[in-house]
Amino acid sequence: MAFVLNGRKKYSVSVDESDECLSFAAQKLAEYVHKIYSCEISIGGKDESYATFYLEKVADSSAVQKTGTLENDGYAFIIEDHSVRIISLETRGVLYGVFAFLKSNCGCRFFAYDCEKVPCVNETEIQCGVIVKNPTFASRNALNAQCADYEFRAKRADYNNFVYVPYRYGGFEEWFNGKDGSFSMHNTLAYVEPEIYFDKHPELFSVKNGKAVDICFTSGITDDGDFDCSAGLSCAGIIVDKILAKIKRSSVRFFMIGQSDSWGGNEKECQCPNCVAARKKYGGSSGVLVRFLNAVSREVEKRKEQENIHKPTFIVGFAYSQTFEPPITYVSGEAVAADKQVVPDKNVK
Repeated sequence: MAFVLNGRKKYSVSVDESDECLSFAAQKLAEYVHKIYSCEISIGGKDESYATFYLEKVADSSAVQKTGTLENDGYAFIIEDHSVRIISLETRGVLYGVFAFLKSNCGCRFFAYDCEKVPCVNETEIQCGVIVKNPTFASRNALNAQCADYEFRAKRADYNNFVYVPYRYGGFEEWFNGKDGSFSMHNTLAYVEPEIYFDKHPELFSVKNGKAVDICFTSGITDDGDFDCSAGLSCAGIIVDKILAKIKRSSVRFFMIGQSDSWGGNEKECQCPNCVAARKKYGGSSGVLVRFLNAVSREVEKRKEQENIHKPTFIVGFAYSQTFEPPITYVSGEAVAADKQVVPDKNVK
């Protein structure tokens, strides 16, 4: 059995037109299917149509449970001989699914905001079945000149925290970067602010030429890699408090803890004895960072449980500059983690 797209047949798209994102998805599906097959396709009425596309946001994965599970803004194609359902847990996932369907089944290619391939064919047969696709990453950034083209972002399923995208084109996700309204991902000094802490607590910082250039990534961490409740004022403690405060007043899921930008390499890293020793023991700067993120994540989860807060929380760090190389060592030619403390916890990304 197959679903047939044919220029001699009529098609319809069933969608909740009151939702701006779903309505846009339907418009683009109808536009491209008409371009490719020169067929009649309408949004709404389906009485005289040969087959119908259903675009739906769903509450759970029950429709595809025999094949897989929908996650985040993943999508599924449920293809029967006279219908195609494109479903997702998120409206943006339905939109991304539409463009994915056009690519995987109709031959479209979206190379750039002003360059795409749209074939002209008489007929395509699509085998019936269920296909589930989930994103590898929950957030996908594209830092290039095409960031402002919202439709091209939707075609690439770019769901980001860096560039504003209207809901019609899939929207964007607010991350917390140490301060409300900040998009800077090199943000450790937005969490542990030098103007508040440096004069009385310079030990919290990496200091260069008398100025705070980053934080101390062993501040508030025990030798076992846990959050140090007895440390008093610490970088880990300040960051945990800020994250919990944001969780309580918002629906933010992702909390970025990014070291200061340092194109030259290591000149902004903390040179205190603890940090120097930790870099040697834990596979370099990336190991020290992951260890710090793990401790912060565990303490956040512990306090959420204590306060009966049930919101998903992810702590995010950079694999960039001095933390680009993974914290690994080699045993008999095999790469292994430099220490168990540098294996990211499930909520550390």
